[in-house]
Amino acid sequence: MCLGVDAWRRKQPKEAEEHLNRAFALSPQLPQVANNLAWIMAHKEQPDLPKALEIISAVLSQYPRNAHFRDTRGQILAQQGRWKEAVDDLEAALPQLTARKETHRALAESYRHLGLAELAQEHDRRAQLSSR
Repeated sequence: MCLGVDAWRRKQPKEAEEHLNRAFALSPQLPQVANNLAWIMAHKEQPDLPKALEIISAVLSQYPRNAHFRDTRGQILAQQGRWKEAVDDLEAALPQLTARKETHRALAESYRHLGLAELAQEHDRRAQLSSR
């Protein structure tokens, strides 16, 4: 898992996915491994959103209150255009996250698509103020 996260930070998505797939095959019960794999699958050049959602949803069935896992699923749902479901997860995760910029961006986009312009603007503003 550590090698996968390191490869992702070094902007080596194929290497990151290889390491995380290997870690997931060896330890599918580790929620952090599954979360990182789902994130990478959703954010690579050609995302596999259905598989990423399947992986993170399985994790959330065991850890429904984990903010990082809810954020991952919310980001994936937003990418799928499932705006209301995305908002539910992202808003639930937001208070517990330290890195909020991407969450605010996803919320802004989701609210915009739901026709809630004021909420979209507020999350755009908060994304601009967030350092990460």
